[in-house]
Amino acid sequence: MAVNQSHTENRRGAVIPFGESVLKQCQDVDLSFLQQPAGSDLFRGTKKGALFLTSYRVIFVTSHSIDDPMFSFMMPFDLMSNCTIEQPVFAPNYIKGTVQAAPDGGWEGQAVFKLSFRKGGAIEFAQLMMKAASAAARGIPLGSVNYWYGTSGLFVITTPGGMTVHICLLDPQNIEPHLQDTEPHLQDTEPHLQDTEPHLKDSKPHQQDMEPHLRDMKPHLRDMTPCLQDMEPHLKDTKPHQQDMEPHLQDMKPHLQDMMPCLQDMEPHLKDMKPHQQDMEPPLQDMDPQQLEMKPHL
Repeated sequence: MAVNQSHTENRRGAVIPFGESVLKQCQDVDLSFLQQPAGSDLFRGTKKGALFLTSYRVIFVTSHSIDDPMFSFMMPFDLMSNCTIEQPVFAPNYIKGTVQAAPDGGWEGQAVFKLSFRKGGAIEFAQLMMKAASAAARGIPLGSVNYWYGTSGLFVITTPGGMTVHICLLDPQNIEPHLQDTEPHLQDTEPHLQDTEPHLKDSKPHQQDMEPHLRDMKPHLRDMTPCLQDMEPHLKDTKPHQQDMEPHLQDMKPHLQDMMPCLQDMEPHLKDMKPHQQDMEPPLQDMDPQQLEMKPHL
């Protein structure tokens, strides 16, 4: 579990690790600690904010309008234990559990947390969290389809784990019908996902064999962190250039649309040319040796 390492720069969202999917998000959640680690003032009081559930962890982000030293609080499933759902009569339902400190997480020891859902949803969140934790432990993390678009009309869809990306130019105001069109296709994929389940079970022994290697990779990934942090200023420097390109991309869009009728008009002519091309070249088996010798020069 880590403190103040999982919030965006403006404190309006959570930083989701690469390859993970946001399974659920809840607003108006209170975070408090029934048992606090010794020697830390970060865990005092009640924090108000939003709660995110991903494929591997729970992330709480304190509201940007609240002055609190704890900006964010991240709990991986493998460091959480004794999680229960409590349903008091005269108070909102809440999730209670114990969390261990992660290496380099900004604190040490363990704490007992309480997540109170002021506008409901505690039971649904807890059930999905248990399902996600079980799937992650089996090496088959839950995922979802994510999509977003920029001001230039660049529309992106990523499948679970970020394995597939589809990019197309669309008018942001007309995206809603396209999203509705994709829903039947997503439903059609469910039988195929059920068919893959036996194969995923067969892969479990191989995943267990990989576990020692993954543990060996952990120190190397930590060593990469400073390099990634060094890259951040350079990525920010590229942002103005991307913004400069945006007007040019928008200017290109009408020209591309104007070209489409011309390409469609060309298609029947290309089809008509195909028989003439076949008539122009006699079959090789009917050619005499002299013609075969001349063919490379032609």
